[in-house]
Amino acid sequence: MRTLSKHCIIGFLVRLLLIGYGELQDRFFSVPFTDIDYGVFMDAARYVTENVSPYTRSTYRYTPLLAYLLTPGIFLHHVFGKILFSCFDICIAFLIEKVILLVNNDIQRSTAVGYSLLWLYNPVSIVISTRGNSDSIICFLSLLTLYLFLKERYALAGICHGLSIHLRLFPIVYSLVYYLAVPLESSHHGRKQQSYFRKLIRFIQLFKLNIPRLKFVLTCIVTLAIITAYFFALYGHQFLYETYIYHLVRKDIRHNFSVYFFFLYLRSTLNQTNVFKIMMFLPQLVLLLAFSLRLRSVKQVPFCLLCLTFTVVMYNPVLTAQYFVWFLPFLPVCLPNIKIERRKLIILTCLWLFMQLAWLLPAYQLEFKGQNTFFFIWWQSISFFCSNIAVLSNLIKAYQCPSSP
Repeated sequence: MRTLSKHCIIGFLVRLLLIGYGELQDRFFSVPFTDIDYGVFMDAARYVTENVSPYTRSTYRYTPLLAYLLTPGIFLHHVFGKILFSCFDICIAFLIEKVILLVNNDIQRSTAVGYSLLWLYNPVSIVISTRGNSDSIICFLSLLTLYLFLKERYALAGICHGLSIHLRLFPIVYSLVYYLAVPLESSHHGRKQQSYFRKLIRFIQLFKLNIPRLKFVLTCIVTLAIITAYFFALYGHQFLYETYIYHLVRKDIRHNFSVYFFFLYLRSTLNQTNVFKIMMFLPQLVLLLAFSLRLRSVKQVPFCLLCLTFTVVMYNPVLTAQYFVWFLPFLPVCLPNIKIERRKLIILTCLWLFMQLAWLLPAYQLEFKGQNTFFFIWWQSISFFCSNIAVLSNLIKAYQCPSSP
């Protein structure tokens, strides 16, 4: 039995113990261990078993597919979903090892296993899945797409990518870099042209369509279209609104780490113009395009996905604690190629954690004490945003592209 397999068994047992503890805390303590969304998931699953729309449960803002996955929890035991999410957690550790070995030709398996343990024993990933948060599924699909892409299984990668976009909208930002990273045949066209035409020609050639790119794009679109059409036929416009549109127009003025938090709070009673919405997403869009174009080689794709996810989380108008888990699976994948001093890495980690905890203090005063701490939350949101920029910029400076075989 391989070393990672042994650790995965231990990691799974740790998660089972924490699930059991959560049952006790939910029963005997006033503050529950289980995520409030887990109750929403299970209610939606119960409605599905009764041939009723999962959206009968108010605040269910997810694809019906998630409710279908959790239906065994209605007949077996209500912790089924937590165990399922923990299983995806364990699978992520295996994928991290495989992706590291694919990207780095000179790395030893034992070293790759060590990086996988950063996810397996990460308190954040453990708590997220055992509390009943479903984000381990999207993390698994994102890594599976990357693994299949690196293995040049473009059709299967496209299917996984389409499925991940259906479950959560944010993986759609990976589409451009995946498309550009598919290798093209070497071309010598335009070398006799004047120099100022060369860059333009090469840029246009970046988007040239070939068979592997066509496989990835078509399978992604067809998968997404089939699943979406099926659930639209079952649940109509309500499915489209709750699963997709709501997340684009939602205004969350509580539990929100976003740098836009205070501005959204001040404008919560006003209609937001289209110009304001465009200006709010413009910095994010520019960075997403820049990363996708700059880090488009196959070996750089994992680090590009880390930067893209970090950008989506950091610049999103709504930013809750569960969003942080989205970029965590990519971090151990990229760490072998991030040449940064351990002391500096510890400082950046402590800075990020401290700024997050500092935000929680005024947020607690607002949520549980009813005190008007919006202004202080805004300042902490700005500080937290700056700490995120510091972390990302230092990771970019320390990153070194893996050498090709």
